[in-house]
Amino acid sequence: MKYTSVDELDRFQFHDAQIQKIVSSSMDMIWETSLVNVTTDNTQNQFNNDMCTNFAVIVFENYHIESIIFGASEAWRDGVLVASREARTLLPEEYDSILNETPCSYCYILDMELLSDGQDSMHRSVFDITGGAGTYYLTFSFTKAIISWDEYSGIAGYEDPKWKK
Repeated sequence: MKYTSVDELDRFQFHDAQIQKIVSSSMDMIWETSLVNVTTDNTQNQFNNDMCTNFAVIVFENYHIESIIFGASEAWRDGVLVASREARTLLPEEYDSILNETPCSYCYILDMELLSDGQDSMHRSVFDITGGAGTYYLTFSFTKAIISWDEYSGIAGYEDPKWKK
């Protein structure tokens, strides 16, 4: 791919990025994504604005899932609580099925937080993801995050002057 960014997760905006496919092996987890925004402080962005990618591949090397937690939720209708669900932490044997099920229809990253930046050669992050499996927090560690893409599709949507005030 034309552009490659290594260990710069904090120099991307993932809100509303779509995960189209997740493939994992015993060593690496690979996400095929779209609509990932590359910020101006990223080493691969020479533009004056945050830029959007049509398609990007994210490789998390030597990953280890620490937890997958489905958040508590409530459904209200006309001011009346009609359903609720407690937060639930998945068992490790459930991880693969959730990750395989996640991009089945739609799958968006709501947010990403880098929890540590590579001290002791490990990075740690949490992704807030909503998809076919529901909405959950995926916390994992990895030794390297590599994001590659071929082209920019234009400025990030939030950079449009109509949204800046």
